[in-house]
Amino acid sequence: NGDYMALYTAASERMRIDSTGGVAIGTAAPGGGVSLRINRQENNNIEGVRIYNSQSGGYGASYDTAMWSAANAEQVATRIYSIGMANWQSTANNSAAMRFATINANTLSDKMVIYHDGRVGIGTMAPDSLLHVYNDSVAGNTQLHIHNDKTGDAAVLRIEGKRTSANDTTQILFANNGNLVSAIKTYS
Repeated sequence: NGDYMALYTAASERMRIDSTGGVAIGTAAPGGGVSLRINRQENNNIEGVRIYNSQSGGYGASYDTAMWSAANAEQVATRIYSIGMANWQSTANNSAAMRFATINANTLSDKMVIYHDGRVGIGTMAPDSLLHVYNDSVAGNTQLHIHNDKTGDAAVLRIEGKRTSANDTTQILFANNGNLVSAIKTYS
């Protein structure tokens, strides 16, 4: 066929390469554009993996895991994808972020991001520090839990500064609703 090439086994189509270069294994639909889609049929449900260009201009890619059932149509269960900060037209000054998304109550939403400069956001897609943990839920506390279950060793949180003056070298600040309420500071 002039629009696609298909491979068959046992009189059934098993793989297709379409006119855009998209590859589909276990399905006849690569998903548009240059992509790889792998599906497996079992008990009327399809579980699969899809790798594809997720942004126009060719500067973002996605890796999806998907589940499908007749009741819910196709849904993406998890997604890891890159976001280009600009349309990559050359090799000069390109940067990107990597995002991680999961599904909850039939809604796929971002949960974590790693930016090109090393900033990590958990619960926020706009971290304003090296590690930014955010809870937008109205229920429960936001906790950073460090746990060591190894006998003879302790759980350690090390905060280290490198000031050369007698000013405070390390700070732990406590704030409520944006207002500083207390601080622990160490001095050299």
